[in-house]
Amino acid sequence: MRSLAPPVAGENRPTAQQAYTNAETAPPSQRRTLPPLESFQVISQRKQRYVGPTDESNWVLPGRLMVGAFPGVSDDRENDRLLNSILSCGITTFVCLQREYDPDAPESAWRSGAAIRPYYPSAVALAARHHRGRRLEFIHFGIEDCSVVEDDAVAAFSRSLADRLRCTDEVIYLHCWGGHGRAGTITCLLLHWLYGLNALDAMARCQFVHDLRRVPIVVGSPQTQTQRDQVCRVVASSLASDKLAAADASDLARRQRAESDERLRRQVAARQEAARREKVHRENARQAAADQARRAQRKAGSVWHPSRTPSPDALPTLLHGVAVSDENDPRGANGFAPVRAPPIPPSGPIVVQTQRVKAQASKPTASAFAPPPSDEVPTPPDVPVVRKRMASNQSLHSAGSRGSMTAIGGHGPPRKQMQMPPPAASEVPRGVVPRRPAGGAPRPAGRPSGGRRIVATSLAQHQSLNGIVPRPPPGPRPPRRGPPG
Repeated sequence: MRSLAPPVAGENRPTAQQAYTNAETAPPSQRRTLPPLESFQVISQRKQRYVGPTDESNWVLPGRLMVGAFPGVSDDRENDRLLNSILSCGITTFVCLQREYDPDAPESAWRSGAAIRPYYPSAVALAARHHRGRRLEFIHFGIEDCSVVEDDAVAAFSRSLADRLRCTDEVIYLHCWGGHGRAGTITCLLLHWLYGLNALDAMARCQFVHDLRRVPIVVGSPQTQTQRDQVCRVVASSLASDKLAAADASDLARRQRAESDERLRRQVAARQEAARREKVHRENARQAAADQARRAQRKAGSVWHPSRTPSPDALPTLLHGVAVSDENDPRGANGFAPVRAPPIPPSGPIVVQTQRVKAQASKPTASAFAPPPSDEVPTPPDVPVVRKRMASNQSLHSAGSRGSMTAIGGHGPPRKQMQMPPPAASEVPRGVVPRRPAGGAPRPAGRPSGGRRIVATSLAQHQSLNGIVPRPPPGPRPPRRGPPG
């Protein structure tokens, strides 16, 4: 015999969700396959899978968990028949929830009906006779009939049974006296621990499979309101613990995420700072190389251009090219000596001259308009011809913008205007005076500059010339009426 004692108060126990998750994530050596929860419609169609081997038994999880009535009677033959039918379904563990069960009750007591028969020794004998090699276990957790025990105790016991179903291959037969109240309470809690069902769903499923027995009894499972209240309390406490655990896990995950973000931010800031320092270092090195090259070029007498700043890698080559060969200078250590630049004037732009610039400046400058070199000596032009040409140029320039541009860049003679013959008298429209020809008589006074002649005539002359009949003058107006009397 084996009895499961409740765990020590205050020890760490997994919640329902953690136990279900641990079962799903356990290693293959420790995880056992649990049958899935089928819908009520499927269970109704496959009813025979949930009917137990006796009249008062039924499967809750086919092949793993069976719930029923007390499997022992006073008659030996009937007792063996009941136990053999249960053992033939593969049962390996008997769980008794009856407080009135006494495994050491004498035969005279249970023969007379003063006590219930201890059935476990008979089950062991039958298993050794008909099922060789099967090892049976017995678990006793006493609960008063139609009553309950402490919530912590029943929760710990039901959780231990759930762990056995989850981590072993045991097939459990769970019973009380009739398999209704106490067995139904533990069954609901097992459904919660194994599948995470709430109290209402667990009690509805337990009642549905309970009514599939061969001889159904119209009774609730769990049977009493006290038992149903205990199921609701234990499940609610477990769900609250799950919520607290989920909240703690969420807070922990949030803190870990914040720490990870802060660590990542620091890494990014460190990389940015390193990149900034590297950039400043490269800029300082480039500026130092540029300054050194500038000093070297000024010392050598060459012209410095800021946009042609050499890179730090090209500095040795630049310094090597600055040296100028001068074998006559005894001060040079290896025949090389730098060429000194002339002193810089105190004011005005800085002009740095090299030896090449000096050589070019010392050469005679040839005019751009000088004739090509020849052996013949050119004769100077005649003086009167030069004066005539100058006078011609001055006359052209004095003409102003009225002349036309010539090939040499001056102004030509004034452009001649085209002389048009005057129109005939028949072609001149009436009342229109043609423009004054160029070079003609001056415009008479009072003539507008537009070319039209304004003729002032009276109204009577205008009507007679154009055949207009004048209107008769209007007669006298009628007297104006006064206001009505």
